[in-house]
Amino acid sequence: MARVEFLSASPFAMLGGSVGGIVAIEFDKPTKVQEILLTLTGREHSQVMVQQGNNAVPIQQDVVFLNQAVSLRSQVPFQDPEHAAPGTYQLPFRFEIPTVAPPSLQTAPEAVDFGHIERVVDGLFVDYTLEIKVDIPFWIDPLRKHRFQVYPPLRVLGGLPQASNLAAPNGLRLSITPFDPTHPWIGPGESFSLGYTVQNPEGKALKDLTVELVRLVDYQVRGYARSDRASFGTSGVAIQGNAPLYQGRIDLAIPNAPGMVNPGIGNLFRCTWAIELALGAHMGFDLKLEVPLMPPVLAVPTPPPPPAPGSAPPGAPPYGGPLPGGPGYP
Repeated sequence: MARVEFLSASPFAMLGGSVGGIVAIEFDKPTKVQEILLTLTGREHSQVMVQQGNNAVPIQQDVVFLNQAVSLRSQVPFQDPEHAAPGTYQLPFRFEIPTVAPPSLQTAPEAVDFGHIERVVDGLFVDYTLEIKVDIPFWIDPLRKHRFQVYPPLRVLGGLPQASNLAAPNGLRLSITPFDPTHPWIGPGESFSLGYTVQNPEGKALKDLTVELVRLVDYQVRGYARSDRASFGTSGVAIQGNAPLYQGRIDLAIPNAPGMVNPGIGNLFRCTWAIELALGAHMGFDLKLEVPLMPPVLAVPTPPPPPAPGSAPPGAPPYGGPLPGGPGYP
């Protein structure tokens, strides 16, 4: 009767950019076609399994933040006003992705089978999907879906705070500062260094200091609150002994993984990144410090028009330059 495929479709797109490709539609005989509709959908989806009696019941919630549709019917030749002519047709398409929208995010795996996306475990998902559907009256409508990833133009996770410290009742004190304060913003595929100071006035027997980069996602599903913690790299240095003071540097290389984005706050979730440090000591006197990253600047307010020639103060930076000490989000 009819068959549809995404012959070519972008596997990813950028916020503020576009996604495009080619849809192939094949009719093996004259076919009555009501509509050929291509839809772009962006949505937040959350799901939890709740125990009700002896059964585990899935509770789900969806928020659609993007819904664009375009008809491709006019691009297919018709042998009469209702019936598409037999043949195979390749139809190009392109959608613009809004600048202000969350990037793709998922906290758990998901299965894709025959073009239908099925949620298989608890989690929070921000996904973008293309769907092509041929509306054939009194027949099963051919349908195909294509899911793609959407990334921000600059994948910055956040900024290192100027300084953080934590003291324990047993006298241990841990302080950290960025090793390079001129480069506070960190992102995938980069590395950062922290300067640390450990004060040990009571002479506890210390073991090591570890640092871990984590993504924390708090989400809700119809009143049920859940949290997800994912680790994206860890490093450590050995601290053996009971000296009153230790100082040094600890480095962490950040992987370039797909899930390394910071969408901030959505309709169903809040995403934050943090550095977790653990000072290991013998006899159970461990000290843990969680340092949230400063949220990235997702947009720079539009400045007033440039001043007339000769009116700018001496040494004024040119419009469009990078943020001071930051990555320069456009």
